[in-house]
Amino acid sequence: MQYILVNEGQVVWGPTAWNRNVFQSEVEREVGIIAILPQMKTDDEPITIGNSAKIMAAVSRDIPICHPMHETLAGPFWSFAGSVAEYWYTVQELPVPTAKPNYAAWVAKQRWERELDGTTVTIGNTSIKISTKREDRHQWAILYALGNTKNWKFAEGWIELTKEDFKTIADAIHDHVQEAYDVELRLLSDIAAAESISDLLAVEQDTTIRTWVNTRASVASSVGIV
Repeated sequence: MQYILVNEGQVVWGPTAWNRNVFQSEVEREVGIIAILPQMKTDDEPITIGNSAKIMAAVSRDIPICHPMHETLAGPFWSFAGSVAEYWYTVQELPVPTAKPNYAAWVAKQRWERELDGTTVTIGNTSIKISTKREDRHQWAILYALGNTKNWKFAEGWIELTKEDFKTIADAIHDHVQEAYDVELRLLSDIAAAESISDLLAVEQDTTIRTWVNTRASVASSVGIV
């Protein structure tokens, strides 16, 4: 059970689990009274302190779910109608200028994850998965510059790669990464121009972004991550 310290109709401490030393300290600080409180308290009977203060048990209503990018919780709001105080929160819409940075950060995260998702390249008759992680990209440009034919082991098996194959792979990686940045730039422009929360929600529901998210979830599910 949680408890609060109420002074002159205002919650000045809590809600928190019972701790006699903490509540005695808060009573002295907020009310100016040295109180001797019980070591243990598990009931919901209020403790009256002086003429203006009391310690009450407190219970919360269900906390509503809010959208993390354009909503916030307002509160807590309190009712002291009975012997047990009740508190709750309401969902409050953020001003558009406040929500914009949240959407920009979300778009950047989606671009980053897409950037590293990897891409697929067809070499000869074999479709191969290529890593697009930043630490893996440079090797393909280097191998293309070297120009030597090499046998390379992929998850799909061994493939002999020519200079042109290395270029094909390097170009595919470049195109994949550039597409991710192009989408981010386009959506950042949409965010900057947004005049309403509806405009920002349209960014979240962008077809390309939803495709990225759904594809990533499908891959994760297929390998047992989710």
